[in-house]
Order: sequence, then structure tokens, then C-alpha cells
Amino acid sequence: MIILLAEFYASGGTRTYIEQLLDFYFTQKIEVMLVGLESNPDDDLGNFLAERGVTYISYSSILTAGRPEGDSKVRLSPKVWSYSFMRRERTAF
Repeated sequence: MIILLAEFYASGGTRTYIEQLLDFYFTQKIEVMLVGLESNPDDDLGNFLAERGVTYISYSSILTAGRPEGDSKVRLSPKVWSYSFMRRERTAF
């Protein structure tokens, strides 16, 4: 299984790249879990993922698992250059 953490937008190059990458994994029969920044994929992406058997999960749901709701210490998007946050992120995954 591949866990793909991806930041992409509703349209444009990043979304096209994600779709092409997921198509490649699908043709190779590789199971993929897509982690995105939105709580749910939009309808088009949701249908695309369902057709390929890709599981979608939100980034914030991974980092908030096991925490009380409304925990103000949770950051909802990746902080690329923070070593301490990357360490917590690795632990969460």
C-alpha cells in the first residue's frame, strides 16, 4: 500500500498530476490511500477515487485521531520546515 500525502487544488496542474499518478498506480494494481487537506474530496475527485478503489482520508483527521474535539494545538496543514512538527506527523502516520 502507498500512502500518498498530496496538496492539490480543484483544477490545474497539481490535480492533473495527482490523477495521472493515481491512474498509474491503478494500472499497476497498487493499493493507494490518498491523504488530502480537505475534509472530503469534491464530487469529481470522489468519483474518480471510487472508480479506482482509492481510499481518501483528510490530513487533519490523522493528526487529530485520539484527541478531544476542538484541540487547539492541532495544525490542519503540513508544516514542511518544522522539524518538531514533522516528527509528530511521522508518529501520527
